[in-house]
Amino acid sequence: MAKLKALAKVTLLGLGLSGCLKSKEVLIADKSASEGIACPPFTLGTSLEVCTATYLGGAGGDRLSASGFGSDGALLVGGVIPSAEPTGKVVQLLSGGPGVVVRLSGDGRHVLSTTHLGQSVNDLVVAPSGRIAVAGDFGVVLLDRKAESVVWHAPRANMLRVAVGFAEDVAALDDTGGVHVFDQEGAVRGNFTLADPVVNDVAVGPSGDQVFVVGGHPDPNGECPGSVPFLRSYSYGGALQWKAYDFSAQLGNCASSRGVRVVVGRNNKLYYAGEQQGGNSAHLRNPLDVNQEAILTSYDDYTAGYGKAILDYSFIARFEPSTGLFEAGQVVLPRNAQIGGSLLVGGLDVDAMGNIYVAGQSSCCISGRDGLSIAGAAVGAFQVPEISALVIAPDFASRKLWTTFTGTSGSEMFAASITEANGRVAMVANQSNELGQALVFESLHPAPLGQSDGFVGVWSAQ
Repeated sequence: MAKLKALAKVTLLGLGLSGCLKSKEVLIADKSASEGIACPPFTLGTSLEVCTATYLGGAGGDRLSASGFGSDGALLVGGVIPSAEPTGKVVQLLSGGPGVVVRLSGDGRHVLSTTHLGQSVNDLVVAPSGRIAVAGDFGVVLLDRKAESVVWHAPRANMLRVAVGFAEDVAALDDTGGVHVFDQEGAVRGNFTLADPVVNDVAVGPSGDQVFVVGGHPDPNGECPGSVPFLRSYSYGGALQWKAYDFSAQLGNCASSRGVRVVVGRNNKLYYAGEQQGGNSAHLRNPLDVNQEAILTSYDDYTAGYGKAILDYSFIARFEPSTGLFEAGQVVLPRNAQIGGSLLVGGLDVDAMGNIYVAGQSSCCISGRDGLSIAGAAVGAFQVPEISALVIAPDFASRKLWTTFTGTSGSEMFAASITEANGRVAMVANQSNELGQALVFESLHPAPLGQSDGFVGVWSAQ
């Protein structure tokens, strides 16, 4: 294995010296097992030891949007890579295109294969069987375990998000607010469309015939100028089962707020990630009763929404999925002294122990930022925006990790997805310019490749 690692480094050095990094993408073919090597163990502290931190993409405008671990331990990354020219196995499905599912070894250090499908892969999730549900401009498709063949395909409108239940029912959300539910063979189980102007995510309930959606809409009474958040549970056919927040009267809780991500954790609990512009948000009320204040967990300045210049910050909560009963929650925001910054959510996942993984972007000062490091390298000067990778303990009473990957100045980065499985965590992010770069380690590509670029980090779970 040491010999293989050395070979990868020599290959990258040759690319760098030849000056080809920005002209053409080369993805290294895998010659190892799908899981790759063991990652360094996770330890609480300021330094995150990683298996890899690498750029992934080509010379064109790349965008990574989704991540997951396959049943064989391989890492799956979805997105758009227009100029990908892999040297390993290439699969063309649904007429190919720049939309891709890239399979990497589980340590993120080697490419196993690249599957092209459609113009854009927006989301993916791995079913309990190992099959891979993928959402994109082509609708929704279920692929085999290695993303090499189509099990079934449902051509629909542009699908933004996809989720799979424990019984392998697939729910997908399109760009018009439509929810489409299929069984594991692709037969339609139900569909309905929400009238709300903003619908951001979908999840499948643990017991069947239940889907969750989150988003925001204008205040129905016009009391507040901003957005009212909602979390709702529906049957597959669209019958409302329960709703949280979504208040008809705001009682002065007018900070514009919205639901951003929803997921059923592997502990069978329902988790919600929202965003709010200021402290007087509906998120601070009992989700089922606006007249009651919610009991939130706050233990430091970064879990308390006070101070000047607070912009968008995040709200994370846990619910009982069958009833919508609120169990725990907290606001999370970066800050510098009394000045609050912004924290936006891109990805949410929860492991079997209830650890909560949140990826996104921050502006200003996550906790302890000046002392952070990645694989022993100190993070660079603060950038706006920069990656935020956060792990919240199951009881919401502490953070196990809050870090960034900022390297040299000028980069603008945000994390789009995070996933945990097989004792590993993978995060995918994007850099929107060619200025500066993130910290890298055992990388496929040590620097941005042009226009906009994807970025992948892999490390051991808690």
